[in-house]
Amino acid sequence: MLIIVAMILGAFSVACIGVTARQVAADDIAIGPPAAALLTAFASAGLMLLSTALGH
Repeated sequence: MLIIVAMILGAFSVACIGVTARQVAADDIAIGPPAAALLTAFASAGLMLLSTALGH
């Protein structure tokens, strides 16, 4: 179950990176999407490591 949540968070992070790239191209950068991408990427990686350590 943890790995599925981690994969969903990873997909959300990739979507936020795409929004950030679009904002960079338009020269209109907000702090929300890059921060959300960073936060969800670290949370996803942490959950993947935790699920591996627990043997899931």
